[in-house]
Amino acid sequence: MNESKVSWGVPTKSRTRKTEKFLTPVLTLSALLKPSAGRKMSFNTAAQELLGLVSGESTFAMGFDPHQNIFIKVSPDGNFKITKTFSVSDKKTYEYIAKLKDFDVNVDNHLTIEPVDGEEYFQVSGIVSEGEMGSETVEEEEMPVLDEPIHMNAPEEEEELVEEMDASDVDDDDEF
Repeated sequence: MNESKVSWGVPTKSRTRKTEKFLTPVLTLSALLKPSAGRKMSFNTAAQELLGLVSGESTFAMGFDPHQNIFIKVSPDGNFKITKTFSVSDKKTYEYIAKLKDFDVNVDNHLTIEPVDGEEYFQVSGIVSEGEMGSETVEEEEMPVLDEPIHMNAPEEEEELVEEMDASDVDDDDEF
């Protein structure tokens, strides 16, 4: 077994670790799981790096042109402030983008982000809906929560008994 996958000691609380779905910069519009759900838009790690976002500090603005293109500009006078989890919730903007791009808001929608040559802003260059991704999902790793510590004894050595069979022990009528 690979030692890097071993958790030493007794886990005391559950941890969920998410892995990135995309290596490219992406802004995700989260699925609305219930009518009163917040309209969350979040940046993945690659987008955070591309845009130079700082957790809980950066602000950005979103722009739209007549050709239904979406633009993002990080700026001190932006109208959206990034949370510590690199997300923002804004009902008006979320619903405008969903209507503009005809999104199914019951699934996550991922907007790929690219720099615009010679400009200080970025453009949404592609869109992938969760339904179009097939069975790809976020991987999660959960650690068990234990009420009481487990005391383990040293493993006792066990001998394996190996029985050898000759061909004469097998009947032709036996099925495996």
